[in-house]
Amino acid sequence: MGYNFVFTDADIMWFRDPFPRFHHDADFQIACDHFMGSSYDLENIPNGGFNFINRVLKFWYSSQEVYPGYHDQDVLNFIKVDPFIIDIGLEMRFLDTNYYFDPNIVRNLISTSVKQLLTYARNYLADLLETCINRVIYLDSDLVVVDDISKLWSPSLGSRTI
Repeated sequence: MGYNFVFTDADIMWFRDPFPRFHHDADFQIACDHFMGSSYDLENIPNGGFNFINRVLKFWYSSQEVYPGYHDQDVLNFIKVDPFIIDIGLEMRFLDTNYYFDPNIVRNLISTSVKQLLTYARNYLADLLETCINRVIYLDSDLVVVDDISKLWSPSLGSRTI
């Protein structure tokens, strides 16, 4: 048994509803920084910022003891082909982040040396969001607000983006 849950980093921005893209037959699903074209391809490079998890969490975290000093995403890359995963019949799928974010929208706005355009998406919200949205307050996940946030909403900015 256990629980089904969605884990997402605090700095994830949703540009589309992810639930229709979930594979209902998969136990573990994770977004990919480098999607190889198939949700089944173990060569996909996962990004731990967004997961739909059913059964693998305990094994993943206990495997960090086997790979000390590695980031949890690196550990997942090691264990995704582990015999244990195969033995328990875990169905793993990889989610293409391009469904949630079209990198072509900002490709000409960001240096060609940057490989992960989604990392800088928050800087281009004015270009990414629907035109009916006339104001957004983006707060980074490590920011502490100690006053009324509505004060950020009130000032007239005209057509300027800050």
